[in-house]
Order: sequence, then structure tokens, then C-alpha cells
Amino acid sequence: MTATDTPSRVGNPYVGPTSFRLGDALYGRDREREELVDLLEAERIVLIYSPSGAGKTSLIEAALVPALRDDGFEVLPVIRVTHPLESRPGAPTPRNRYVMSALLSLEEGLPPERQRPVAELATLTLREYLAVRADRDGRPGNEVFIFDQFEEVLTADPTDEPAKHAFFKELGQTLRDQDYWALFLMREDFLAALDPYLRHVPTRLRTRFRLDLLSADQALEAIRRPAERAGVDFTEEAARQLVDDLRTVRVQRPDGVTEVLGSYVEPVQLQVTCHLLWSMLPPGASEITRADVEALGRVDQALAGYYAERVRAAAERTGVPERAIREWFEERLITPQGLRSQVLEGPAPSGEGGYRLLGELLDAHLVRAETRRQATWYELAHDRLIEPVQRDNAAWLAQHLSPVERAATLWEQECRPDRLLLLGADLAAAEEDDAVRAGKLTHRQREFLEASRRAAERSARRRLRRASLIAATMALLLISALVLGVIAWRNAANARAASALASARELAAGADRLVSTRPDLAILLGLQSLSLAGDQDRSPPAGLITALSQLTHRTAWVSDGHDGAVFGVAFSPDGAVLAGAGADGTVRLWDAATGRARGAPLTGHTDAVTAVAFSPDGAVLASAGADGTVRLWDPATGRPRGAPLAGHTDAVNAVAFNPDGTLLVSAGTDRTIRLWDTATGRGRGELAGVAGHAGAVNAVAFSPDGSLLASAGADGTVRLWDPATGGPHGAPLAGQAGHVGAVNAVAFSPAPDGSLLATAGADRTVRLWNPATGQPRGVPLEGHVGAVNGVAFSPDGTLLATAGADATVRLWNPATGRPRGGPLAGHDGAVTAVAFSPDGASLGSAGTDQTARIWEVADTYSVSRRLAGDPGLVYEVAFSPDGALLSTAGRNGRVRLWDPVTGEPRGAPLFGHSGAVNGVAFSPDGTLLASASVDEMALLWDPATGRPQGALLTTHGGPVNAVAFSPDGTPLATASEDGTVQLWDAATGEPQGAPLTGHTDAVNGVAFSPDGTLLASAGSDRTVRLWNPATGRPHREPLGGHVGAVNGVAFSPDGTLLATAGADGTVRLWNPATGRPHREPLTGHTDAVNAVAFSPDGTLLVSAGADGTTLLWDPATGQPYGEPLEGNSGVVWSAAFSLDGRLLATTTDKTLQLWDLSWWEEPPSAWAEAGCRLVNRNLSADEWNQFAGDLPYQRTCPGLPSGERAPSNAIAADYSP
Repeated sequence: MTATDTPSRVGNPYVGPTSFRLGDALYGRDREREELVDLLEAERIVLIYSPSGAGKTSLIEAALVPALRDDGFEVLPVIRVTHPLESRPGAPTPRNRYVMSALLSLEEGLPPERQRPVAELATLTLREYLAVRADRDGRPGNEVFIFDQFEEVLTADPTDEPAKHAFFKELGQTLRDQDYWALFLMREDFLAALDPYLRHVPTRLRTRFRLDLLSADQALEAIRRPAERAGVDFTEEAARQLVDDLRTVRVQRPDGVTEVLGSYVEPVQLQVTCHLLWSMLPPGASEITRADVEALGRVDQALAGYYAERVRAAAERTGVPERAIREWFEERLITPQGLRSQVLEGPAPSGEGGYRLLGELLDAHLVRAETRRQATWYELAHDRLIEPVQRDNAAWLAQHLSPVERAATLWEQECRPDRLLLLGADLAAAEEDDAVRAGKLTHRQREFLEASRRAAERSARRRLRRASLIAATMALLLISALVLGVIAWRNAANARAASALASARELAAGADRLVSTRPDLAILLGLQSLSLAGDQDRSPPAGLITALSQLTHRTAWVSDGHDGAVFGVAFSPDGAVLAGAGADGTVRLWDAATGRARGAPLTGHTDAVTAVAFSPDGAVLASAGADGTVRLWDPATGRPRGAPLAGHTDAVNAVAFNPDGTLLVSAGTDRTIRLWDTATGRGRGELAGVAGHAGAVNAVAFSPDGSLLASAGADGTVRLWDPATGGPHGAPLAGQAGHVGAVNAVAFSPAPDGSLLATAGADRTVRLWNPATGQPRGVPLEGHVGAVNGVAFSPDGTLLATAGADATVRLWNPATGRPRGGPLAGHDGAVTAVAFSPDGASLGSAGTDQTARIWEVADTYSVSRRLAGDPGLVYEVAFSPDGALLSTAGRNGRVRLWDPVTGEPRGAPLFGHSGAVNGVAFSPDGTLLASASVDEMALLWDPATGRPQGALLTTHGGPVNAVAFSPDGTPLATASEDGTVQLWDAATGEPQGAPLTGHTDAVNGVAFSPDGTLLASAGSDRTVRLWNPATGRPHREPLGGHVGAVNGVAFSPDGTLLATAGADGTVRLWNPATGRPHREPLTGHTDAVNAVAFSPDGTLLVSAGADGTTLLWDPATGQPYGEPLEGNSGVVWSAAFSLDGRLLATTTDKTLQLWDLSWWEEPPSAWAEAGCRLVNRNLSADEWNQFAGDLPYQRTCPGLPSGERAPSNAIAADYSP
């Protein structure tokens, strides 16, 4: 250490073994803070999980809460679901302990005079409480819940499952209100235990964020920046040494145990170590060196030593015996399960120094206190202290307690079992113990000694009786051994099977969690689950089904090599090579067909390489560097071509060649665009000045004919230039139609005309422009949930690819502005760039996860495919009788026809309604299509021509909610909000008789029986009514059973069953002949059921739920058929089977999903073949260790090599029957 005469630091800048709090400066977590804010704003409900000690609470308190407040959110007080409740006599008993805990936590944010009495809180539901809680900022709709240590809902009273289900149900009902946002924080080792309760919560907490421990670079920042802020130089050498010490792990190798550098550093260990190191500095120290770090010792020892030192000091200062302090930590602050516990102020070690002791422990950061409703609760400062405390306590007790005292302590801890009592020589030695002879034993220790004496007497008596039984016992033992051997063999086999099934279910749960963020990983985990389950469970897991439905583009290969983010990719003109630009300062070349490296990395840049581009003839590769230079390379040899092109005064962000290859353009952070002669390397001018960007220039692109140059700026504008003159071409593309925030990428549509210009922005949109006029083309393309970093047209201009900070690549039809299929997900971090191969068959992408990828552009559908709908909710779907057409209806008032084979629209939308369309139905012969709308009309259409057919059906006095044809095509029935059902002559459009009245509220659905003799109607009055369509009279008394509105109704193909969909979350089956329930309600949805439909052969029943799931049922047994279908996002409004029963169509917000149900008959090997073709890889060793734990590594995809760092000779997973 170096000392100076002018010390500049005040206080310890490291927090030690406690969490960061609001107002503390948290270093090393900027990326996580930004990603979490984006994720929460995009998804509304997010689960953050991590290993213990990763710093979840610190990240929330010191980083995320301030960021959310800056974004206009009202962050409610942090919620703990095991808030200690009053236990005094007469204290009110809450309806639900977890709800009550949440309410008590929320009350802490209010002044005492505004807090509600505990007795009142005990009677309130969460929604009722929020309805009466004052909005502190006066801006409803921006409240954020934060549930910290959410695993406590699982660990508190593990057997109290009904209360947990009730809590989750209340929580789910609250979060269905779109005005509330929620963050859940929990340890990752409890994730699987959440699964039984997730069905109650919107999204099933699928949007998840794993908070890793600190990387080496993050740890460096967390070490150096606090010291720097306090005026002390923590030298880089010393900091790196400390980081290496903190991430050193012990591994078992064939030649013994060795120490290696791990990938991560535990934040709490870092803070404790730095806190101790800082405390050792002499006054005025200005530098921390490597020698200081080496003198500190190991972190585990430091934590235990820190605890021991502080406990000893506290005992000396307060007079409380050290043993009493240690027992208080062990018995009151740590549970028998090894978890933190909370205690109310008062149960501290007894004695006059008790309260002073608490102050000492608080000041030492060993204990933290929380004041709740004028009472103070204490707990261990951090989970990471549990093991050091227990280890040091054990060592201290072993050193300071006599043998009798140690034995008595163990006996008490183990609930006084006889097996721990002293006998024989041990008891004799105990009688001679100094503590016994001196009479210094405690009451419990005396009880232990007396119990041991009585046990010794009983043992002597038993020995006398035992001698006569030995001979008989030996004979029995021989027989028993044989029997037990057989039983043990069977039990071992059963145990292995049970263990495999448990592991399979854990992997299936992991697949379900990763569907939305890493569908490729979800597929691999789902397949491995299927293999492990074997014959015990052949059903594909829900996560596997959903991931296969979402991932529709095959990954050809994933690169390795870059030691940092990959910022750019480019194909060579012949498509044989893919180049990548890396944050590690290198350019790497890969064989585009195989993914193998082509030569050594191209080195020369002294900082990150930000972009790459090939010349049109492929003879030159240009790279842009954060070192302010542009470099030219010969891609065939990997050698530089001439000297670096220097001129920019800051980082170069982009490069592009003009179409004939004579000019190279570069764009820089210095706000300039520079032109270069590619033959000589000389500058050809600079585009800047008054007409230039007011900030960094992020991207540049030439038009196909080279007459225009487009640039994208951090100032939010896109500018067009004439490269021949260097002058601007028209006004900047900005204003109301422009991006809000930085523009990150720009691309022209390909030759011959370059009539479109695409731009990508930090505002999460892609915008299309007419470069000739500077006017926008269509509406912005929206779908990414983060900044859009890259954009590229396919060579034929029919596709547009975009790269998003949300870790996805998306494809669009630039002519219509609609998405083409689902997102391409696989990157484990932001996607920074995209590029099409020259033949358009492949797409390259670059990511911050240090990889470049090549995807197959052609769709690879398996279990389902997604068709893009019109803007607005898609309420209803129907197949034509021949299966050649699909019809959809939605909130935008349009009816659309689709080709279910190609997924493309058939003709233009059918316009005629002036409001949302609620229902559609084809006539039995397919020649008519009927639609029902809120405009109080039903319309008939000719699906062949898309033209209106016949008269308007307009007698209802309210919105028309549903429409259905009778089996012979006439009559046609409509159901209305006015509470009536009307029959029509479909040929003439005339009403048939008077309206059918009886419902006392809106009628939501209608269906004819297969023989046409019955008509069923479903109402918001909670009833289902049966009618005789020939007479218009009721067929029998209403069917009652639902406890809310009945939303839909359907007959089985043979007419023996009637299914109804209820707002109460149930599906009910009825016997229409008797009007009685056929069986108990079918439960599985966690919100309203919107629609039901039978398959054509009657063997399946489908239900569409507001909880975002589609469930298949076996109507014969009432049991679910397979796992829920969750490919849709948002409420599922409708479902329909094709005539052959092979396809199932479901509708939701802006999407139409087609499921191929024939997959459910396929064996596991077919699922494995489909999944492995898509992901084209196996689990890496790190992924296997994270999700499969101690199981021996297997190649999930038998035909592919082992994953990264996994054993190359690993066995393949078995999918055989």
C-alpha cells in the first residue's frame, strides 16, 4: 500500500455482506439494468431468478427501482410473502397468510396515519386492498409490484398447498389487470417447485430473466470503481488478481483435484473481501496493490473470520456470552433446512447487553433489520453467510465445549434421539468430565446425562434377554436376507425409474420456462425430458410443443471463435464465406456451408471491429474499427491490402462499397461520412457540415444503381446524399413519420429500382420509405420488444430481415408490412446485424453472445405454423367444409379468407361491416359464408368471389355475437346482445318466425345438433337453452351449472354430447337428451373459456382460453389429451378443426395458428428428428450442468456431435418405444 499525506477517502465504499440499498452506487450491472427495464416494459410480468448470492435484491434496490421511477413508474414497497404475523392472543386470523404478508408489506409505504388496521387487512383480498389504497403519484396504471425472495412462498409450511394455490389465484386475478406490472425475484433452485401454481398466473411467469453472478469484467468494474470514487487507485493488476482469486474453483481431474478459473464471481464474496481489504488500509492510503490482495487470504476464510471477529468483539463490548450469540445465530436466524429466518425484536440473547448487541451486529452487517408496523424484525444479512456462520460455529463449539456439552448439544439439535445417548465407556468418561464434576452443566445438559444413565440401565437389561434369542434370530436373518435381497433389487429399479421421471419433469419445466427467450434450448430440454421419461410418460412436454411451434427456421450452424460480441456479418458475393466483426478486435472468416473457420483471424485493429463488407467482386474485405480506422483485406490470403485508412477522429461504425466497387464509404461517431478510393486508399471527400448529422452516424448504404447514399444517425434522422457531389439529396427523413431516437441501420431494396429504403431504430420499429420522394411507405413494422439494430433485404426483395436487441431475428413481407412466420430465436443476447446470402436461401446474424449464426430462410414447420392476421384481435375462425379455405373475423371489422396450405390470404378483405366482426360460419356446402358483427347485422358472402350475397340480416336490436348454419344449410341462426336468437332463411335472407326469447342477458353462441332437430344457445345469464328450430319453442328447461356467462356451445358429431364454455374457467359436458350433466366439469384453464369445438370424429374436444392456452380433451374420459398448446400470445378467442381433423386453427391477438394434430400420434423419435433438425446441435456442457445437474451427459440429438466442452464419446439419448 502506498500512503500519502492527504487522504481523500471518507468511509468504506464497499457494502460488505449486506445488500445494496436505494441510493447506493451499484457498479458492473448496467447491462442487466437496461435489459430488465426493457423486458418489464415490454412483457409486464417478469420473473428474475439466480443462484443464491448473485445480488438480486441489490440490483433491484440500487439500480432497477431508480430506473423504473425515471421511466414514470410508481414502484410499490417491496413485498415479502412471509411477513411475520402477529401471534399474540386475540390477534386476527387472516384469510390467507401469504396475501396478508403482501398487504402488510404494501402498507409499509404509507404514513402511519394512513395505514389500515390489521383486523381490516385480514379480511381483504389483494384486489380489494388495491382498490382502496391511495395512488401516491396520482397516475393510475403505472404501479409495479416487486416480490423479493419469492421462494419463501414455497419454503414456508411446505404442506400448506391449498393456501398457496389460493394466494396464486388471487395474485393471478390481480395481474390480469393490465394496469399492474410485476417483478418476482427468487433463487433458481426453487423454480421447479413453482410449476403446480403457475396455471393461476397470467403468462405462467414464462418471461424470465436469469441474473448470473458477475463476469470477470463486471467484477473488475465493481472492484475498481468504488475505490476510484473514494479517491483510491485499485490498480488493475491487483483487481485482476482479486477477481482470479474470487473465481477460482476446485475440480476433480483424473490426476487429482486441481484449481481452475471459473467464469463468475459471487457479488457478496466480492463485497465482503473488498470491505475487509479496505478496512486494512492505513490512513491516507492512495493505492491498493497486488501484494495487498495476496495478503488477504481466501474468501471463505475471510467470511468466517469476519464473522468470528465481529461476534467476539460484540461479546466483549456487551457482556453477552459468545456462546449465547453463536447459538442465537444458529437457532434463531438459520432454519434447520439451512435457510434464513426472521425474528422479532426481543428474542436476542438475554442479558442487559442484549439490545446493545443487536446494534453491534447491525453495524457489522451480519444482521439486517426491517421495521414493519412499528415492530423490528431481524435476519441474517445475506444467504451467503449461512455456511460460514455454521462452519465457524461448529469449529468454535468443538474447541470450547467439553465432550459432554458437545454431545448434549447434538442430542438437543436432533430432537433427543436415543441413538445419541452415551453408553458404556463413553458414559463412564462423561462422569469424569470436569464440567460434570464441577456442576457447570445447564438444565438441558443435565437432562441429557440423566437420560444416558437410564439408557445404560435399559441396555444392560436388554443384553440379558438378547442372549436367549440369538440362535433363533440367526436363522430368521438368513431367510430374511434372501427376501430382502429381492425386494432391494426391485426397490432399486423402481427408484431408478422414479429418479429418471423426476429428472424428466425438471427438464420439462426448464423447457417451459425458456420457450419465450430460448426456444432452441427449450427444444433440447424437452427432447431430453422425453428420452428420460421413457415408457413412463410418452407425451411431449408443453415446452417442447410450444418451442417447436415458435421456432420455424433451421439453424444451419453457430460459430465460435470470437472472444466477445460479434457486431457485424457479411457474405462474400459467391456466398461461400461469411465474415464476422468482433469486439475482440478481430475479423473472422467461416465457410458458409459448414461453419468451419477459413484461416486465422484477421488482426490489426487495436479496438473492437464494428462492421465488415465485401467488395462486389469479392476481392476486398473492408472492416470498420472503434480505433478510428478502416482496414482493407484480401479475403483469400487474410493479409492487409495497404495501410489503414485513417481520417475519422473517433470510432468508425459502418462501411459499404458502391455497386461497382470503386468507392468505399465509412461512417463514424465523429459525425462524418467519408468516401475512399478503393484502388488507392485515398480519401475522396467528407459528407458533413451544416447538412450533416448532429450525432454519431451509425450506418450507411448505397442504392442499387449507386446514385444515392443513405445514412442513419444517432440524431434520429435518415439522410440521403449524392455521392457524386457529396451534397445532400432532399431533406432528412424525420418528423412525425420518423424514428423516435437513434436510427441504427439502413438498407435499400435490391436492383433494379431500389424503390424502398428500410430503416431500423432504437424505438423498436422498422420503417419503410420511398427514397425518391422521402415519404414513408405504409405503417411502421412493429414486433421487436427492444431496439432494432440491423436490417437487410433478401436478394429478390421479397423479404426483409431485422435484428433486435430482444435476441430475435424477424422476417417481414415488405410489400404488406406483415411478419413472415415467427421470430428466429436462438441468440443468447442482443442480435446486432443480419445479412442474406446471395441466393437468398440463408441468413446470417451476429450477436452479443459471441456467436455468428446461419439460418435457413425456408420455413421448417412441424407441429404448427403461424399466419399473420390483420391488426386488431382475431375473434373467430372457421374452416370451409372441404378444408380449402379458412375464414377469420376480428375487431377491425374485416372478414378474411386464407389458404391453410400456403398460409397466404385469398383475395382482399371482405368489407361490409361497420364494426368488429364477432363470428363467421360456412354453409354445409361451402357456397355461403355468414358473418356476425357489433353493427347489429349479419352478412352473407360468396367465398369464391368475396362478394356480398343476398340481403342484410338486420332485425336484432343489439350487436350480433354469433352465427351458425343448420346441417341442411337452412335455416341460419344468429345470436345477439339483445338476448334473442333469430332464425333466417339463408336463401332469401328473410326471418323465419319471431325471435327466440328466454335469455335474460346477451346470447354469446349458437349451435345446431347434427340432425338439425335441436338448436343450443349460450347466454351471459349463465344458462344454456335448447330449442326446437322447427317450432321456435324451448325443448326443455334451461341447463344451469356455470357460475358465470356461457361463452360458447358445440354439439358432438353424433349429437349425444353438448359442450359449453364458461367464463368461470370450466368446460361442461351435457346429455342433450336429458339435459343433465354428463360428468364433472373439465377444469384446467385459469381464466374464462371462450370457445369449444369437437373434432369431426368426436374423439377430441378443444377449448380456447383467456389464459392464453388451448386445451385438448378426451370427451369420453374428461381427461386432458396431452399438454396445453401455448403457441399463441394473449387471449385465445376461438378454435376450429378441419374436416379431416388433422388441423386445428386457433386465433388470438393478430395471429392465426394452425396446429398439425397428426404429430400427437407420432412416436418420440419423430419429435426428436423434427427438433434436432431445427436446432442442429446438442446441449453444451454448461447447459447440461445447469439443467440436468448430476445426470451423465447424453447427446440429445443422436445424429449430431456433442455440444461445446461436452465429452465427445457421450452416449446418445434413446427415443425407442
